[in-house]
Amino acid sequence: IDTLRQPPPASTELVRILDRKNSPPCEHNSATEGNVVKAYPSGIIGAVHSAVTSPLSTIGGVNDLVTVSHASTSDDFSSKLEFPLLARTIPSAGVDAEAV
Repeated sequence: IDTLRQPPPASTELVRILDRKNSPPCEHNSATEGNVVKAYPSGIIGAVHSAVTSPLSTIGGVNDLVTVSHASTSDDFSSKLEFPLLARTIPSAGVDAEAV
C-alpha cells in the first residue's frame, strides 16, 4: 500500500482489503486471484511516510489490527491515546532531535 505514498489512496486500499473479513475465504472472485489466496490481514506494516502510517494505523486500530512502523518518525505516534495499536522500530523525530 505504501507504494501509493498518499494517504487517501492508501486508506482506500486498506479498507478494500479489510472488506474481505465478511467474504467467504474460498469464493473465487473475491478471495483468490490465480493461486494467491487473499486472506484477511493479522497486522499492518507501517508505511515509510508518517502521513500514510497515520490513517492506516487509525483504520487498523478500529479493526483491532496492530501496526508496526519501521520508518515513520512523527512525534504524534508517541501518543498511546491516539495510536494504541501502533509500535515503532525507530525512534521518533523528537528523540533524535534531543540526542543531537
